[in-house]
Amino acid sequence: MFKNKKEHFIFILMVCTTMVYIMSCYNVALIEGFSANIFLHAILGFPAAFVFALIVSPLIRAIFFKMFPPVVGNTESKAS
Repeated sequence: MFKNKKEHFIFILMVCTTMVYIMSCYNVALIEGFSANIFLHAILGFPAAFVFALIVSPLIRAIFFKMFPPVVGNTESKAS
C-alpha cells in the first residue's frame, strides 16, 4: 500500500488528524447539543487532542500487538 516511510507517515498523519477532529466534534455535540458552535469548539480543543493521540498511539500499538501477535505464514484452513 505504501511505497516508502514518507507516504506511510503522511497517511497516518491524515488519518489521525481526521479522526481526532471528528471525535472532537462528536464530543462537543454530546455536551452542548448540535449547533453551529460545534466546529469552533472542536477546533479550539483540537491541538491538545491531537498531541495526546500522537503520544498515546505507540503505547496502544504495543499493547495491541502483545495481545494479538501477527501471524506468520499461510493460515488458511484446508477443508477436505
